[in-house]
Amino acid sequence: RPQPPKLLGCGLPQPAARTTSNHRVPPHTTTMSLALLCLAHGLRSCSDRAWAFVLPVYLAQASPGSLRPISAVSLAQSLGVVLLAPLIARAGPRMQPRWMALLVVCENA
Repeated sequence: RPQPPKLLGCGLPQPAARTTSNHRVPPHTTTMSLALLCLAHGLRSCSDRAWAFVLPVYLAQASPGSLRPISAVSLAQSLGVVLLAPLIARAGPRMQPRWMALLVVCENA
């Protein structure tokens, strides 16, 4: 009778050990890598949202009674996306992988 799969803390079945060339990769290494990847993604998302919240609050404190600085920042961000997104999308397939990687790193920094 087959054993039921062991479940991780999040309810996903634990992966079996993989074989890479001549050595086995323990399943906890794969699980730890996935956990670290999820943690990194969560921290990055949190910092992006914090920046999007803090900048308008700071600008509102720096210029009380005026929404011009907040509006200017929002307008610049929106125009940047509208104007640069098609350009980057067209150039993407023609870019060398290292330039595409640099672009992704700069965008996520």
